[in-house]
Amino acid sequence: MIDFPPGPIIIRIPNWIGDAVMASAAVRALRLRCPDRKLVLVAKPWVADLYSRSTIIDAIIRHDHRRGPGRLIDLVSVVRRIRSERPAGAVLIQTAFESALMAFLAGIPIRTGLPTDHRGLLLSHPLHLDPSIRSRHLVEEYLAVVDAVFGPSSAPAPLPGVELSEEDRSRARDLIADCASPIRVALAPGAAYGSAKRWPPVSFGKLAGMLSRDLNAMVFLVGGAGELPIMNAIRRESGDTARIMAGQFDLMTQAAIIEACNVCVANDSGLLHLAAALDTPVIGLFGPTDASRTHPYGHRHRVLREPVDCAPCHRRDCPIDHRCMLRITPEHVFREIQNIIEI
Repeated sequence: MIDFPPGPIIIRIPNWIGDAVMASAAVRALRLRCPDRKLVLVAKPWVADLYSRSTIIDAIIRHDHRRGPGRLIDLVSVVRRIRSERPAGAVLIQTAFESALMAFLAGIPIRTGLPTDHRGLLLSHPLHLDPSIRSRHLVEEYLAVVDAVFGPSSAPAPLPGVELSEEDRSRARDLIADCASPIRVALAPGAAYGSAKRWPPVSFGKLAGMLSRDLNAMVFLVGGAGELPIMNAIRRESGDTARIMAGQFDLMTQAAIIEACNVCVANDSGLLHLAAALDTPVIGLFGPTDASRTHPYGHRHRVLREPVDCAPCHRRDCPIDHRCMLRITPEHVFREIQNIIEI
């Protein structure tokens, strides 16, 4: 247990949307341990939005992500903003070298986190967790960091959660106001790490067509603007029944749409974890990654995967025939959706 002097605590969260959502359980746990302290989040802009409606964070410092000379300018800028808070300590949930360097340059007296990425010498209080934590879910690893800093708690561990504003929900209601069907399904066909994690667009398209034809469901395609080519292919395969939300609406509006859905079908991606944190039932499609570490966290969710000898391989792109994902059929996913919505 670390004894912090008076003053704010800086929290550095991970850079990926899914990891940042999973880290929200640790942020909630930290607030429970520090009810009266100012908590200042440092985050990349695309994950800072996830916490922009949070009632447990007092301030957010956005760390821009330019390349080349701009990267150094951004680092100096964020160090100055951190220093202006006069923090007592920093809890570095993110494990990269840069986050420890940032805290060190800001002159934060207590800098704690895992000594990964050759950053141990920059930490005043490096944490050494039981190696077995690496076989548990990433949510639990992040919570273990908070326990190592503040000591174990007898209270139940918080679940990941993302707060939405009434404006977010109002925009979502307006967008789905013409949806006569009581069955709404979100499909998240993207995955940032690489193509190996993605269920084929033709499979998503066939599923969307089945949902529209057999259940009269309204299907929403959610994700980033970079996934529009995939979504256009899915829409064509579905018979033009699915609605594309990506590229038109921001992350938090799409989050509110996901929250309004009966179920979300997603690859192992950021939106899988976002949907789970919003308490929307999730069907996670897993192939090359380890579901024991990153499955949708909670009891309402399901993981579909087909056992193949080469999985999990953790490759970005499949060098053979993508059998781990191709063997998951639209019919199987459709049946799981029926089970969840009890039809």
